Amino acid sequence: MPNSGFCANSKRVRKKCNRSLASGLAAHERRSSLLSTLRLLGKQYYVRTLMALLPRALMAAARVDTSVQRTLTELAGGQDRFRVRMEVLSGPGFTIEVGAEGSVRLVRESDNSTCHLLFSFKQLDLAFLVLTFQENTALAYAHHRMVVHGQAAHAVRFVRCLNRVEALILPKILARRALKCCPDIPLGEKVCKALSVYGWIIKYLTTGCRQ
Repeated sequence: MPNSGFCANSKRVRKKCNRSLASGLAAHERRSSLLSTLRLLGKQYYVRTLMALLPRALMAAARVDTSVQRTLTELAGGQDRFRVRMEVLSGPGFTIEVGAEGSVRLVRESDNSTCHLLFSFKQLDLAFLVLTFQENTALAYAHHRMVVHGQAAHAVRFVRCLNRVEALILPKILARRALKCCPDIPLGEKVCKALSVYGWIIKYLTTGCRQ
């Protein structure tokens, strides 16, 4: 009889331990699932925000930096509405029109068939790598993280513009991470142009101006 009582107590203890373990595992899975969801939402919000800021930074840089304006003029090649789109497949993106004189205008239309140049990140995580400056655009293309449709010369010129904008507005430590080769811009010029670009970006965002 004592042995049977001991066995019954042991079974109850094991069942209780198993229930506690199962409950702990379920709670851990719920926490992991919640954290994964929050990370995904954070990445989506960040990428969407950067996709809104990038075209406005290009618009602003075309106003204040002759190097950006000259490269954009070469990109347009005399066309008044040269369209460029950057996007995440089935995700956020932006479309701009580059004028013959190097001006930039943000357009609502997102029909890829009307674009002369298209950059498509294959996944949100891959876009996040580039937009958090962990990897530069050229390296992302080399690693097949994005698809580029259009002439190679056009793609090279547009990436050159992005690099110049990043070199102007990012702190030097970030610019070195983001760019394969960071141009040497005098500090005074960098600060002055960066402030101008930020000022234009704020104006574009607050007024809704698209050019």
